[in-house]
Amino acid sequence: MAEIVPAILPKNFVDLREKLSLVKGLFRLVQIDIIDDKLEFENGLPFWEDFDFEIDLMIEEPENKLDYFINAGARRIIFHWGLAKNLDAVIKKLSGVADVGIALGLEIPINIIEPFIDKIDTVQVMGIKRIGFQGEPFEESVIDKVAILHEKYPQLAISVDGGVNLTNAPRLIKAGASRLVIGSAIFESGDLKAVIEKFKMLS
Repeated sequence: MAEIVPAILPKNFVDLREKLSLVKGLFRLVQIDIIDDKLEFENGLPFWEDFDFEIDLMIEEPENKLDYFINAGARRIIFHWGLAKNLDAVIKKLSGVADVGIALGLEIPINIIEPFIDKIDTVQVMGIKRIGFQGEPFEESVIDKVAILHEKYPQLAISVDGGVNLTNAPRLIKAGASRLVIGSAIFESGDLKAVIEKFKMLS
């Protein structure tokens, strides 16, 4: 079974609130993608009582934003390999406060996470080349990457983020993905509830 996680790339607080309202009651866990290190929400995260928030920090030096999102109530914080200056410090700060995830771009080898495998809760495999853009084409090589990860670390939660759709989702689940992070395939579908139901049937 794989968990379906809607992904929101918010332009501002109003945009975030609008998109969250579309999936309210349909999901508990939602991922918020942060590509602007100056983006903050003055009144905290909306609908905090209705969702568990997973924050995907796609920014340089994500350690500078940890306190803000910890205080905002993030359940899980994901940072991208190569963007944090001190990986150990980030993991240590999040320990016992929020789940920790490392995101691997297409060119990042799997074995890079070996020293941290006992310190993280999830690894997020990026399914697209251009990070931070929804609607990008899915890279088929990611399916093999997921399968290798799952075989090597069978107890590790594996998320796939980027380019996930109804066509490749079954193959990703079969390969060992435990979470499918989905943005445009849900929010730009034209029939949000029907598409969500189809994804949930696959999982």
